[in-house]
Amino acid sequence: MLFSKSKNESDPEDRTLFDMRRIGKRISELRRSKDITQTALADMMGISFQAVSNWERGESMPDISKLGDLSRIFGVSIDEILCNPRAAKIVEEISAGEKPDDMTAEELAETAPIMTPTQAQENVEGNLDKITLAQLAELAPFVSSESLAVIAHKCVDNGCSAKELVAIAPFMDEDDLGKIVFEMSDSKWTVADFALLYPFIDEDTTGKILSEKLGKKYSLIDFAESFDGDEVHRIINNVKNSMK
Repeated sequence: MLFSKSKNESDPEDRTLFDMRRIGKRISELRRSKDITQTALADMMGISFQAVSNWERGESMPDISKLGDLSRIFGVSIDEILCNPRAAKIVEEISAGEKPDDMTAEELAETAPIMTPTQAQENVEGNLDKITLAQLAELAPFVSSESLAVIAHKCVDNGCSAKELVAIAPFMDEDDLGKIVFEMSDSKWTVADFALLYPFIDEDTTGKILSEKLGKKYSLIDFAESFDGDEVHRIINNVKNSMK
């Protein structure tokens, strides 16, 4: 979960950037202090009143552009809305078209969902050296397939497992993922590892991995133990063909 709904507000170290319940309560207070209804506020911002209601209940967060709108409508700083100077600094820099160079991977993961797609990709790709594969699982929807491939290769070279790679596999280009699996089938990865990533690899690459790598190292029993149902029959047939 990227945003907090219930952190310990008395301990600054125990708070995420965006405490949705606290922010929602603050938006509600500011709206009522201006004697504005949820519907009127929604009309001013060009959104539905349900969106405003969700913010105030702590169920969702305004995106960065909407935080700027709220700041102007209420006549307060973004910090007064977010109740967190660090979060406000990051939001203000991104709003100004800057890329906060001191943003941590954790802060980036929290902020990406309220950025525009362009803002998110620019900031994620500008911080690739800070991001681990585990963190990338949350950020993958905001990253180009090319950048995902770069990070995945780096992580695999550093010893990450097939199980770890599964988290970002749905977001990767099939060819890029296939190349990694093909390379790793030479050494560390087994049939069980291949089974984890098999659903995300195209048939041509699957055939190549079976015929040139795994089909020569493992028995049909090994494949039968790692695949279920119709898949096991298709895989075994491919393995048999690769052995001819």
